[in-house]
Amino acid sequence: MIGHSAFWPAYRRRSLRSHTLALCDDEGRLSWLGQGSELVTVECQSYSEWRGFVTTNRLDVFCRDLTAFRWLPDAAAHPKDTVLCCKNSLDFAARAACITLRQGNNWGSLHESKVWGSHEYPTAALLKRLVALFEHLESGVYPTPGALGQETMRRHSHGRHTAPCPAVCDDLRAGLVGGRCDLWDGSRRPFAFEYDRNAAYVSECLYDVPTRTAIPLSGGLAPWEWEDQPWFTYYVRCTVLIREKLLIGPFGVREPSGIVRYPVEPGLYVGIWLWRHEVEECLSLGCMVNWERTGAAWERGEPILREWAEWILGKRASAPRRIAGMVKLVGVAGIGWFGMGDTLYRMVDRAPDDTDVATLLIESGEQGGRIGMGEVIALPKVDSQMIHWASWIWSMARFRLYRRALAEIQDGNPVLSTNFDSLIVAQPSRLPVSGEPGEWRLEATLTNAEQPYIRALVSAEKRRTPGIPGRGANETDHSRASDSDP
Repeated sequence: MIGHSAFWPAYRRRSLRSHTLALCDDEGRLSWLGQGSELVTVECQSYSEWRGFVTTNRLDVFCRDLTAFRWLPDAAAHPKDTVLCCKNSLDFAARAACITLRQGNNWGSLHESKVWGSHEYPTAALLKRLVALFEHLESGVYPTPGALGQETMRRHSHGRHTAPCPAVCDDLRAGLVGGRCDLWDGSRRPFAFEYDRNAAYVSECLYDVPTRTAIPLSGGLAPWEWEDQPWFTYYVRCTVLIREKLLIGPFGVREPSGIVRYPVEPGLYVGIWLWRHEVEECLSLGCMVNWERTGAAWERGEPILREWAEWILGKRASAPRRIAGMVKLVGVAGIGWFGMGDTLYRMVDRAPDDTDVATLLIESGEQGGRIGMGEVIALPKVDSQMIHWASWIWSMARFRLYRRALAEIQDGNPVLSTNFDSLIVAQPSRLPVSGEPGEWRLEATLTNAEQPYIRALVSAEKRRTPGIPGRGANETDHSRASDSDP
């Protein structure tokens, strides 16, 4: 095996995480829920005073915009605080993601409230809903859905499990594709029908996931010889030849722009990463698949996440309406944590001369007035994660969406679009529907429906316009209780 393999979970907490939630405005004023759920506010005159209050009281703080936080440069310069950043893989731009603070054994943090949804703002109402969420999930206090999702997974799992070695993780990241989104017909229609797969991602955790040690592949087996191997599944880089036009594309191709398309036209597609079920689907459609001698295999699959999936699905079913959407977000984000990048970035006051740096533009206000810049450096790579679980779960969810769309088309029902765990069709579906987890259900009958761009939807019943500030969530009365996109 190449490189070092880590284990999941790296740890399990012996007690619940005891922190307090708070709010912070652009001027640094801190507020939290006091007795009677009334907000208590304190003003700080300096970053030193602010961070001392946060760490002493172990606060997890939410703000509107990290780049508008008045003491962001002070946090970057403080030796015990870390401004973690994300980098766009396409243009290498950096953006601040959170600030972690440490004083002795006390920790605090500052996050943007939109980690709980693009429609969330740092208000007392958000704090009250989060308190209700933690009580419902019988958990400690966590500032992000991913952190809370992972904690619930650790509590409802047994043993420790081997992560793929770094070389295999690099291969998995190279071909990582998230949820499927297509748009074939965005024209306005008097009626359209949206079908949603209930708990599409969490329900995949009810079944086996690849486990045990990943076996790096470098041999010369042809696809028809793979069936003779005692493998639960494999993940390989392929060249796929589509001989005849397909009704719908079974695999995704990421373009240099970052957009993923699903080709249907005849042609040769090179460097495509496919799981076993995707290879078999391509072969069944008459495509030629040639393995490029890179990938990995897993001999066994086990339902490691089943206990957690059953628990979180039960919690979602019993959740009060105002936090039901949050419970689903926790489940989806817990899975998404496995697919995070292996490199973290930190904003610093000044980077060492021999360090590669990126630039973080510090902006303020709704119009984005620039007030400064910061240098961003890469931190040492984190241990390998269970990225094969994220890739596998997402691929299975995409595959079931593909199969449903293909069945609709074969039944004569035009598919207008797909969106992660849902599809919109022109006519009422004649295929089976059910409200059970992992099954399809009628989400909405849409009137005067139009889809101006991919993932967007404008109709009399609902409006979904991702990418437009303040309009990213489903603008319906039930939006907070409905499924949230991963």
